Amino acid sequence: MYTGNQLREMFLEFFQDKGHTLVPGASLIPKDDPSLLLTVAGMVPFKPYFLGRTEPPYSRAATCQKCVRTPDLEEVGKTARHATSFEMLGNFSFGDYFKEDAIKWAWEYVTEVLGISVQRLWVTIHPEDREAREFWLRAGVQEDRVVEDETNFWAAGPVGPCGPCSEIYVDLGVERGCGREGCAVGCDCDRFLEIWNLVFMQYSRDEEGALTPLPKRNIDTGMGLDRIAVVMQDVDTIFDTDLFRPLIDKVSAISGIPYIREGETDFSELSPERNRLAMKVVADHCRCVVSMLSDGIRPSSDGRGYVLRRILRRAVRYARLLGIERPFLEDMYAVVLEHYGQWYPQLESNRVFILNHLRLEEKNFQATLEQGILLLQERVGRLRAEGCACFDGQEAFRIYETYGFPIELTAEILAEQGLDVDMAAYEDAVEKHRVLAQEASRQGQGEGAEDYAGEALVNRARELGPTPFVGYDSLCHKVMVKALFLKGEDGCGIRSTGDVRLPGDVRLPGDVRLPCDVRLTSFAGEGDVALCVLSETPFYVESGGQVSDRGVMVAGGADAVLLDLKKLDNGAVVHRIEVKQGVLKTGDTVDVFVDRDVRQAVTRHHSATHLLHGALRHVLGKHVQQAGSAVMPDRLRFDFTHFAAVSAQELQRVEDWANAQVLADHEVTVEETSLAAANERGAVALFGEKYGDRVRMVAMGPSTELCGGTHVRRTGEIGLIKIVSEGGIGAGLRRVEALAGQECLAYVRLLETQVREVADVLKTSAADVVTRAEQAMVQLKDQERKLQHLAGAVSKHQMDKLVERVRDVDGVPVLAAKVQAGDMDALRRNADFVRDRLKEGVVVLGAVAEDKVNLVAAVKPSGLKSLHAGKIIKEVAVITGGNGGGKPDIAQAGGKDPARLGEALDRVDDIVRGFLRG
Repeated sequence: MYTGNQLREMFLEFFQDKGHTLVPGASLIPKDDPSLLLTVAGMVPFKPYFLGRTEPPYSRAATCQKCVRTPDLEEVGKTARHATSFEMLGNFSFGDYFKEDAIKWAWEYVTEVLGISVQRLWVTIHPEDREAREFWLRAGVQEDRVVEDETNFWAAGPVGPCGPCSEIYVDLGVERGCGREGCAVGCDCDRFLEIWNLVFMQYSRDEEGALTPLPKRNIDTGMGLDRIAVVMQDVDTIFDTDLFRPLIDKVSAISGIPYIREGETDFSELSPERNRLAMKVVADHCRCVVSMLSDGIRPSSDGRGYVLRRILRRAVRYARLLGIERPFLEDMYAVVLEHYGQWYPQLESNRVFILNHLRLEEKNFQATLEQGILLLQERVGRLRAEGCACFDGQEAFRIYETYGFPIELTAEILAEQGLDVDMAAYEDAVEKHRVLAQEASRQGQGEGAEDYAGEALVNRARELGPTPFVGYDSLCHKVMVKALFLKGEDGCGIRSTGDVRLPGDVRLPGDVRLPCDVRLTSFAGEGDVALCVLSETPFYVESGGQVSDRGVMVAGGADAVLLDLKKLDNGAVVHRIEVKQGVLKTGDTVDVFVDRDVRQAVTRHHSATHLLHGALRHVLGKHVQQAGSAVMPDRLRFDFTHFAAVSAQELQRVEDWANAQVLADHEVTVEETSLAAANERGAVALFGEKYGDRVRMVAMGPSTELCGGTHVRRTGEIGLIKIVSEGGIGAGLRRVEALAGQECLAYVRLLETQVREVADVLKTSAADVVTRAEQAMVQLKDQERKLQHLAGAVSKHQMDKLVERVRDVDGVPVLAAKVQAGDMDALRRNADFVRDRLKEGVVVLGAVAEDKVNLVAAVKPSGLKSLHAGKIIKEVAVITGGNGGGKPDIAQAGGKDPARLGEALDRVDDIVRGFLRG
């Protein structure tokens, strides 16, 4: 019997001997691929190679890739093979070997290396892939063991690389089957287990669906490690392999409930089926959660972070079904680390990150889970008393908002009680909440604004007075913590676990509850997000378009990261921080450090903004006034008043003037003076801004402005200013976006790379790329004209053929047919074409475009036997899940279900007959 670790190593060693480069598994966060939340297959890291976007550094590769898939989340534990996370063993060829070698080596590995009997093996092929059949037979597969399957075809998307695939199945025995007479490969039961899928990428599919052979054919294979372990260890399910049993055994030990395998005798009074399911779910989900955390995925309310949080909370909930009420995720992490750490070193190197999130998430959800379940049980009892079987969707949303219950978890708990959730009402509540949140944001109450609105915070800040800013001259400073405030996590007010001792040996238990409002406290512990006021601060608070600083605080054994800043009306600066380590207390003396790289990048962009303002006034006129700005580390945005489009020549003059000031390396001087004195010296003020008697004046060469932001010491430190866009944003308002310093260099390099890539595509030099592109466009337009002419001829021929299919319905000629039409306009032209060829009658045409149904109906002449095109098309559209209408002679509609278009068109005769007889 081979262990899971041995099977992983054997596979990689086999293909290394076949000339493959062993490539380490990639992160679960797909790189540069916004189409995927998570890495779902072994080929995902190689997509740029398969799609031809990047040249691979090797022609053959073999990997063991971590993957996460959640579409079948609710099947985990119920079947022998479903899991949320798994390892995919794969061998890949990028224009090197192809079908024959891939098949030969797969068969060699399965039969000779693993030693699986050929009598237990089956393979599937695409019916048209005669090559694959021949190669399998040549490799040694019995002819009656090669099964054709229409679904054996893989594609990267609607267009692009694609090709047939072949799968290897293992017969686990009649006793594992469903017992039906027709049980065979492809049956939903657990008898035939797919262990390996070989994809032969040999075609490219275009927008019309046509397949063209690829110049370089590729191989992509995937073998699930859990599945092959089932076969080689001769067990019933993936949960009985050594890849899962340590986790199962740990859950059993924590819960005190024995794990009873299917078919074994259970002498306890508890339900073995329920316990077995719960243990499998907990084991699977814990392995998945730890794996996701080890790759730096953080729990959150959206995206991949939401997937992580949902799986983690599901694990905690199923653990409660086993009677586990204490924190246990840390124990499960230790098991994952012990058995997977050798292969995945990030499990150890990211230990602190993993454990912090496990502890915090489990603590927060454990605190609310019981309340949420009790609330659901109370609602279920009320529903049963009322004889209802559907849970209100708005109530489900309130439970999510209050207790952090994902809707999927609520639906799952209710399904166990035989109840449904009104998902339409839930989605409606979500949308209303989104709209309200956007409105609050527009009113200046964005995310986290309520954190600064607590009465205790405002009162204490008023007592402390303004916070002096010392960040113009210093990026590190020693200050005192004057006040600390806490707000409960998720609104529940639960502090982090573990007892805390305060000065004077005052001891607070770790599970102390705090009110949900922002309240004054004397300390903040590890994992807490707190608000604090310092005696002084070097951190710049967002103002005048310049973003807030970032940085850290260090005090003895306490470390905290600055998350955000806000200046209150009285000038007090409130720092929102996250304590990463130790305990931060009121009265502590702390060292605060501004992130130097971020500050310098922001400073360069801020000084560049001043020079651009001066350049715009110099080139366009003194009427130009600043109307807003945003100064960030990676770019700047400057809005200004101007009543005409800025020409390319004017924009170039602006850029030249600004960079001339950079090259002049002017000294930047900062002076505090009276507003009157500043005005006398021609300082530019922000239009509409209210200034005090004393102002801060910043001068750099010919530019002098009133400004409270941070700036470079000399203009030469800016490096370079590059305008990247300009356009109108409203009546009399324009916007420029620009880069400075290192960001300019990165931008220029990006443009150079893009020019080289375009030149390579056009097979020319970078110097001749424009000329060659112009030639290519002329050729393309010529081809497009030819294609349009050809398409028109084809469409005319198609319509002529359709006229021959007219049927008689109670004396009215009727034609209903599916046609090819890229959009609604093309479909209407087709309908007009057919109608013109009929003396009288009804025409209904349908087409599928972009996964939606388009329908057109025409009646000739208008009012023929009281028939109405709008009424006819409406009934046809309903069948496809859509709606529509129109005039008596012409009408159109849309549908959502392309699969029912044929059915809808078949019903046209009956619909017309109904109107005639109605």
